[in-house]
Amino acid sequence: MAVALYVNKSRQLPNSKLMLSCLEDDGPQAVKLKAFNKQSAFNPHIINRLSDNINDFKLIYRSGKEVDYIPQSNVEFTVKRYREATGLSYQSLQFGLLFCKY
Repeated sequence: MAVALYVNKSRQLPNSKLMLSCLEDDGPQAVKLKAFNKQSAFNPHIINRLSDNINDFKLIYRSGKEVDYIPQSNVEFTVKRYREATGLSYQSLQFGLLFCKY
């Protein structure tokens, strides 16, 4: 699984995609926390420039939609449910951490 930093829904920051380890039953908040912590550790210059507050970020699908439910369903997101719904391998999962402070 990989997570990259975004400053808007269509602009990924260069060199910000990092591999992330999550559990199958992790929900969106757990994935977001792990992604934020990993980005803070490996890209502190970017995180510090944007915000050091996790609440200023949203976990998004590559489509730009916030991760809360499995796309086109009312099933709450977990890593396992998303993998099953998409048929993607764990290594193929990609998300974004969108800076969204207003």
